[in-house]
Amino acid sequence: MIGNNSERNKVIRQLLRQGAKNERMVLWALSFSVIYALVSNLITHCPPLPLSANILDIMASIDETIRNCCYGMIAGISFYLLNDFYKNAYKKVDIYNDMYPNLYSLWLKTYQLVLALNNHELDESQSNDELHTSIINHLCGQSEKEAKNANLSTTHEIFSGDIHLLFVMWHDIAQDKRKFLATYGHIIEREEYSKLNDKELDIMDERLKEYSPNDNQIREGKLILIRDYDIQRALYLILNFKTDMAKMVNKYSVFYYGDQRGVRKGAF
Repeated sequence: MIGNNSERNKVIRQLLRQGAKNERMVLWALSFSVIYALVSNLITHCPPLPLSANILDIMASIDETIRNCCYGMIAGISFYLLNDFYKNAYKKVDIYNDMYPNLYSLWLKTYQLVLALNNHELDESQSNDELHTSIINHLCGQSEKEAKNANLSTTHEIFSGDIHLLFVMWHDIAQDKRKFLATYGHIIEREEYSKLNDKELDIMDERLKEYSPNDNQIREGKLILIRDYDIQRALYLILNFKTDMAKMVNKYSVFYYGDQRGVRKGAF
């Protein structure tokens, strides 16, 4: 309930304060309209200025026009602040609070996949390109020169365990992604939805399945032959997906007020 959850109310107050900063021009316009309407009404009850009747009539007409505009602005801005700003703050908090643990879980699984592919070493200062090269070197055991000379016909031998790990973890992420979009796709921004709904992410799931080793190959530590393009493209998509998920987690963390264990807020 609104009155019984202190964390929820704290989040709402923070959102309202942030919203007030973003709507500074609207609030200035409201303040000007209120002040002008108040002053104008006071002046109309004061003795007329020592001016000719024609000038006073013109000034009164202009003042009435401006005052009526101010009344309209006061009504319009008040309606906007109450319905679109204040009520939406309450509404969004509950919707995004419910969504956030699922979003965080999706990011965490992607982070863990990247960590596992890079021999459980991850330097947050690395760019995606640097991390991409590091993972390729770890999985394929190739030098930087060999990586630059790779082409569409180049193949690599990768341990069956690494290929199995990549396929299983990404397949799980892809399934969670589809569930997430089916449940929350309508409340995230269009650009975010478009990135998560990239069909190439699902195609990659099917392509990796073609390389998935059987149990005997995994037990015996066999090497699996995989095209350079397929592994390069898969890692590129995974790293970009991780970056997009991190941005969304940071963005929507401000709406989270729950106490679910393992879910945290902050920079990633």
